[in-house]
Amino acid sequence: MSDQWQMGAIGHVESPYREGFGIPRQSGIVPAARGVLVPTTEWADPAAWQGIEA
Repeated sequence: MSDQWQMGAIGHVESPYREGFGIPRQSGIVPAARGVLVPTTEWADPAAWQGIEA
């Protein structure tokens, strides 16, 4: 068994924030500032996300 892992991107995040500075620490305070994970084509199948909760 190998002790090596291969990791790759599953998508990218779209957010109203361009930099880490200014992001609220308590995200629930700013509901209009929600981010979205946009999956790559490899992960675009909804079945790939079954069982994952927000």
